[in-house]
Amino acid sequence: MGVMICLYGNLQELVGTRELELDVDSGSGHSLLELITLISDLYGPEFRKAVVDKAGTKFRVACLVNGKPVCDIRTGVSEGDIVSFMPILAGG
Repeated sequence: MGVMICLYGNLQELVGTRELELDVDSGSGHSLLELITLISDLYGPEFRKAVVDKAGTKFRVACLVNGKPVCDIRTGVSEGDIVSFMPILAGG
């Protein structure tokens, strides 16, 4: 079992699937930034550009880990976690 990634909106289009599972070492935790980098390595740099700012310090999208909002890109994730990335929508 790895980390389940759920993608929404244009992020789903960039990767070509709504869900994917990535294996992580159970002994060593990974940060969300490391997870984003891994997805970008597998599916292209456009994913990273859409998800984090140029400096790699802030999200450009909403991120949830196990259903809870997360703002810190250094937050750790572990085997069995569910990470969701959603574009921030605005309208009026």
